[in-house]
This record gives sequence, structure tokens and C-alpha cells, in this order.
Amino acid sequence: STEHVYLHHNMLTGTIPSQLGQLQNLTEIELNNNMLTGAIPNQLDQLQELRSLLIDHNELTGSVPRKICKIPGLLAEADCRSQVVCECCERC
Repeated sequence: STEHVYLHHNMLTGTIPSQLGQLQNLTEIELNNNMLTGAIPNQLDQLQELRSLLIDHNELTGSVPRKICKIPGLLAEADCRSQVVCECCERC
């Protein structure tokens, strides 16, 4: 089963796939420093084992799902100053 998604600094475009929310054992998502657009999928709130969500330095919009922010020990980083609302981000 997949536990880590490391795709930072890959010049990725498009949106974050909602299917990531189906990977129940996922502990780390690093999609920072790409050119991703659109909203952060609500399906990510199903990832109760998630410990790291790095989505900063993209062109994302919307909010990090509140349920994600309630995961104990989560490190989250997003572009809060411009496009993304994130109540639990350690660094914006």
C-alpha cells in the first residue's frame, strides 16, 4: 500500500486528484513547488494517518478541509497569504 507521495519540484500542472483520498495508509503528501491549480479535494479528509501535507508554492485555491486540520500531529504548509485558507498550517 502507498504511504508516501513525493512529487515536489516536478512542474506538475492540473488539479490534485481526489483519488488520493482513497489511499487510506497515506502518511505524507508532498506536492509543493509545482504549478497545481484548483481546489484542495475534500476527499483528502479521509486520510486519518496523514502526518505531512505540503502543498505550498502552487496556484491552489479554497480551503484545506477542516477535518484534515483535526488530525493529531499533522504538519501542513500552504500558500495562506494569497489563495488558500488553512487553519492548521504551520507555515504559510
